[in-house]
Amino acid sequence: MCFGESLPSPDVLWVARERGESINCLNNLHRIGTAARLWQSENGGTFPSGFSVLTNELEAPSVLFCPSNYRRERPPTNWDGFAWSSIDYEWITPTNQSDPSAVFCRCKIHRNVGRVDGSADLVFGFNSGWPRILAPPLTQFASTGCLVRLEFVLTNAAEPFHIQWNREDPFWRTNVVFVVTDETGDGYWRTNYIGTNTPIAGATNAVFVIASTMTNDAGFYSVTISNALGNAKTGAHRLYVPQARPITPMDELLCRIRLKMINLAARLWGDEPGQGWPLSFAAVTNDIGYPLFGWPTMLYCPADTNRVAPASWASVNFSDTSYEILQTNAVSEDYSEPFARCRVHGFVVLGDGTVLPPVTSISSPLVRSNGQFAFKVRNSASSSFVIQASTNLVDWTNLLTVTNAIGVFPFTDTATNFDRRFYRALQLP
Repeated sequence: MCFGESLPSPDVLWVARERGESINCLNNLHRIGTAARLWQSENGGTFPSGFSVLTNELEAPSVLFCPSNYRRERPPTNWDGFAWSSIDYEWITPTNQSDPSAVFCRCKIHRNVGRVDGSADLVFGFNSGWPRILAPPLTQFASTGCLVRLEFVLTNAAEPFHIQWNREDPFWRTNVVFVVTDETGDGYWRTNYIGTNTPIAGATNAVFVIASTMTNDAGFYSVTISNALGNAKTGAHRLYVPQARPITPMDELLCRIRLKMINLAARLWGDEPGQGWPLSFAAVTNDIGYPLFGWPTMLYCPADTNRVAPASWASVNFSDTSYEILQTNAVSEDYSEPFARCRVHGFVVLGDGTVLPPVTSISSPLVRSNGQFAFKVRNSASSSFVIQASTNLVDWTNLLTVTNAIGVFPFTDTATNFDRRFYRALQLP
């Protein structure tokens, strides 16, 4: 079963992360401002002409890189061969250097500004062309065999820009060292946790689709967006792919409820003069889509691992939903006949809203005559089933297969050499 929603949405943690990066950017501007004032005090009150003269005053090149600009390689640790064109702050020579409020530095990403007196203003905005990620992909849960869509919401990015989905591994441990804290040799172990970031070949679209999940698809994913201004990256968002689970009673209950609601929607649609029963779910979206009935998820069984409900009716493939209308019975407009069927469970809803159990059931007592066992099997909707027998409830033998038929089927086991025998009827896919 596919549990999680696939559509991303802004969340509190993501907004908090953006706020934190902008504040760290502001701290960089404070440090740049302090360096500029130190340089000014050592050079007769003349204000510096640019970043390149502040190498002695700045702690390290990393101060000139905004934390919001994701890079595959960390900023350099020294000034040797430093590429000044790669920094994220722009120098603005103040017209009036004696004005303490004059702006001399600006972040190319957030538009935060540094002033001559060493102060800085937090704008908490973004350059109109910066590839800002408005909402990251959501963590999802999906059983094996599910279709999974990883999406994000991007805004403002100046074109052209490049999208790259990545696999993340944040659990590699390295540099395990023992830190001595006193002369007795006491101390503690220190470990660094780093991660790998591996681009996924061909995953360069806004939506990353895994058509049929496998257990090795489980893990962390991120997406990087790059343009001429810089690079933005989401955090590592997780996809859980547990082993396939059995269909639960709750799945069956929800399936029955959805069949009843689908039937009710069809009845409402049929109340219009001359319409009768619908021949396609596409005809009743206004009724199924009404808030009382939910949205496209209503046409997808909770236990269906092969289909995922899209976000809007425009994306629904009505020929491949979990539920199907039984055309012959829909045309007959007979409330006692099956109207729709679940392709997963085999549950059938009659025209009057009655939901029948899975399509095959033994509908009469077991009778023994002349050493032969006889009973009847009811098939509620046109489908296939097999009758099986066992003497120990462990090993089962196929006795009869019925294909695409509906109604009550009498069955007699011609074998007479058993003191006891167990029978069951199973739906076939």
